[in-house]
Amino acid sequence: MIVSVNENRVCGYIEYLGSYLYIDRSGKVIDINKETKESLPIIEGLKFSSFTINTKIPVENQDAFLTALAVSNAMSKYEVLDDAVSINVSDIQNLYAYIDNIKVLLGDNSRIEEKIKTMAEAVKEIPEGDRGTLDLTDLSKPIIFKYTT
Repeated sequence: MIVSVNENRVCGYIEYLGSYLYIDRSGKVIDINKETKESLPIIEGLKFSSFTINTKIPVENQDAFLTALAVSNAMSKYEVLDDAVSINVSDIQNLYAYIDNIKVLLGDNSRIEEKIKTMAEAVKEIPEGDRGTLDLTDLSKPIIFKYTT
């Protein structure tokens, strides 16, 4: 007898009516809970009106959802999830993320994995507790961190 088990791995959360939907890499809702259990990004800006556990979430803005999953996977790969992280995909031409007190402007979803890798490296250089905006919209230009006072 052969038993095959497929474990769904959570790759992000979507805040919904005071709870968190746990989303896997395929976009399926695998759980709902009042709190998050591990350091994963909270995905903001998705449009949907309902969901069912163990099915793919029916989002209106599918491109934004696919971008959110790509960003989440890259954040996991480059280990930037130890901090409080959120991703906003409401406008896929103007994506941004928050890592603690730092707003990271990502621009569109072109070269998104490279942007996340650059973000991971740049954030390590910013002293803990500093506030500001990190602009990664165009990787051909110098990376700029503007402090917020």
